Amino acid sequence: MRLLFIKPKLIGDALLMSPALRAARAKYPAATIHVVCRSGSAEILDGCSEIDRVFATAAPSSDGRERRLAAELALIRELRREFYDWAFELSDTDRGRFLALAARANGRVMHSLTQDRRKRALFHCIWQLSFRQVEGITHQAVHSTYADWFLVNQVLDLGQQPASLSYRPCVFDPIRAGLAEVEPVLPANRLVIHGGTRLPSKAWPDARWVALLEAVADRFDAVFLSFGPSKREEDFAHRLTLVRPTKIFCPSFTLPWHQLASLLQGAKLFVGVDTAAMHLAVACGCPVVAIWGPSSAIRWGPCGPRDRVVIGGKIVSPPFSNSCGYSPDRQTTENSVEDVILAIQLLLSEQG
Repeated sequence: MRLLFIKPKLIGDALLMSPALRAARAKYPAATIHVVCRSGSAEILDGCSEIDRVFATAAPSSDGRERRLAAELALIRELRREFYDWAFELSDTDRGRFLALAARANGRVMHSLTQDRRKRALFHCIWQLSFRQVEGITHQAVHSTYADWFLVNQVLDLGQQPASLSYRPCVFDPIRAGLAEVEPVLPANRLVIHGGTRLPSKAWPDARWVALLEAVADRFDAVFLSFGPSKREEDFAHRLTLVRPTKIFCPSFTLPWHQLASLLQGAKLFVGVDTAAMHLAVACGCPVVAIWGPSSAIRWGPCGPRDRVVIGGKIVSPPFSNSCGYSPDRQTTENSVEDVILAIQLLLSEQG
């Protein structure tokens, strides 16, 4: 059996489909499993050993239109050589559906289009004729990991509930992590923080991160900072080390995903906003305190049993109620430093 999974979305979304891939591999160990994700997302899938090959499609903002088109056509040519049995479109996007259609699979599956989406473009009629539409859940009202698993299960009869997010064990390497001053054996009582985001709606004010570290850094033997590939995030992360220069460590470059995973595996706690790093923390079994904004915690929130979300000035844990769905009026800034400190204290007290 040859299977293609398509999800050209953000980095965290790529990681969230991994439980569906693991379930497919468990049911069909001899299957060929290929994935199409957005450029920049492939590395985080290194933690999912069930994948045989990853194809990367250009991010919308990268390169010029002509170069993107050439790359997309080259990708389509490669996919058409594979002769897949099934193509699963998991992104709920027209771009993903075009790729699934172009791949020339024997069968194509997607989430059922809502009435509103049918009206958005005439070519949605093509999707209705070309895809097997899976109904039975409201795609926006369940966690992304379950929505992906549910779609695949309707065809492959996986016979199990989706497994928790997980990531292969990684070995910490101070040089590869840009943390040459850190001992190779990490202290167990460590905190990992990823406070940056490229999306203003998800950002938490810089001054609150400083105040938070001043309040909680002494509870840990070491604090490690992570940041995304932007100069602003990098500069701010380095400034945060000044809060406790002998205890807070910042890498000299953006951490590779496997090295961030090595910091998270066995760590006491992760604190951050809604980013791929937060999803990786869940996959690494690290307890999470997520500082949340307008996006849906129901769909994208941390789903581990020891996780907490600070949302709208309240502390909640999964499974999330309807009040934690998407809300454009809810701001990350509604969450105070005191709210986050309380969430940290609650998690630490539960760990003993």
